[in-house]
Amino acid sequence: MLSTRSNFSYAALGDEIPAVIRAELNADIDRDVLARMRDLARRKRILRPATTDEEMVDYLALAENFQNFAQWQKARRRESESSPTASAAWIVATVAIVGLLTAMLAVGIAIAV
Repeated sequence: MLSTRSNFSYAALGDEIPAVIRAELNADIDRDVLARMRDLARRKRILRPATTDEEMVDYLALAENFQNFAQWQKARRRESESSPTASAAWIVATVAIVGLLTAMLAVGIAIAV
């Protein structure tokens, strides 16, 4: 009895989340979102087994503070499009700080010598 319970696969757990949402999420980057949605979907399926995928998709989008799946999808795509700009700004800021610290180190060494 114990061996049959422990033999369920990762794919069986992922089937709780509708394919439309799984297609939008990246397994590496969105691991916490996937875990949260998987838990919510499992609970919803336990309470209401007759829930359709469309209802589940809207329920999961509502859990992420959006009115429906279309709004959730639009926000995720907008977020993914804006990330390269943000990362470029971080790179420029990091290079500026490292340059400033290097200049301060050079001045400190010149004064000490």
